[in-house]
Amino acid sequence: MTSVNLGKQHPATYKNLGALGAQADTAVQEAGLDPLLAELVKIRVSQLNGCAFCLRMHTRDALAKGESTDRLAVLAAWWESQCFTPQERAAVALAEQVTELTV
Repeated sequence: MTSVNLGKQHPATYKNLGALGAQADTAVQEAGLDPLLAELVKIRVSQLNGCAFCLRMHTRDALAKGESTDRLAVLAAWWESQCFTPQERAAVALAEQVTELTV
């Protein structure tokens, strides 16, 4: 699998993704959701789609917002962990359903 530097190869798309991320963060804030919940979802989606750049970025963001390394370590197996709240479990499950990639 080859990687793509989206910022260099498709700068307009990269810029649009940044704007979409900002809109999502605003929606999370307006809905009164915990910003860490959004980071967990972003990390799980990045795990599923295999984006190392996004994993690094969102993991750093989650740590800066106070997320624990223990919870991040088990996020890939969230369903068998007791570390996540019912709301977090529901959000991550939904994210998985809409992120299913076919090969």
